Amino acid sequence: MARTLDPHAATVKAWETRRRAMQAQGSSPTQIRDSVSRREPASETRTFSGASPRETAEASGYDLTLSQIADLSGAPPGSHVKISVTGTTIGIETTFPGGIGSSIVAIADDTIHNMLVSMLRPAQGRGIGTAGFVLQAETASKLGFREIKLLASGPDRGKVGYYVWARLGFQSDWKVRGPDGPIMIQDLMRRPGGAAWWKENGKAWRGTFDLSPDSTSMRVLREYRRLKDKDREKRRG
Repeated sequence: MARTLDPHAATVKAWETRRRAMQAQGSSPTQIRDSVSRREPASETRTFSGASPRETAEASGYDLTLSQIADLSGAPPGSHVKISVTGTTIGIETTFPGGIGSSIVAIADDTIHNMLVSMLRPAQGRGIGTAGFVLQAETASKLGFREIKLLASGPDRGKVGYYVWARLGFQSDWKVRGPDGPIMIQDLMRRPGGAAWWKENGKAWRGTFDLSPDSTSMRVLREYRRLKDKDREKRRG
């Protein structure tokens, strides 16, 4: 969503965003001010550098604590989170513990942009990226953000995002090439054999995750987690 050029509309939007953030945190304006003024301890051993919460609030209109900023990037425990502000956009660069991966996230208007999520091969398939995305999506939804956008990289670049992000609930912005012609990605994934076909034949695509609590994206993510939990319990049994 493009940021409006109307100064009055921008001011109204900024305050509306702050109101939603305060409601989500159950805090008064005074409590919000105090929380972004004091230095917070590193949350869950995560460390921080760069812009302070006060600076991000003044620039973007989002009153966020260090922990919330880290959660919006999906930073796992032990990560280092570097925060920057460019205009009204918050940038979050995360280095995962032990250098096993990294991510770059940008927050602008009501949208979160996942610019990069990269995992070293030894760390792939261990659920670290998925757990980070669940943290990101749940936090963003509670704080009133509208959507998460990304480019799901294809196998031509040795990436699996084209398949993983579809399984986690992202909707394609445009139709992708399916076995029978153009089709929206979630319609393909719901077809019998569609997910397997896409895993073998899929390509890069641009997608959006709707953060509304009852959206298709959230329902797909909840079902994915349910099936994973069921499979985990079965292996334990």
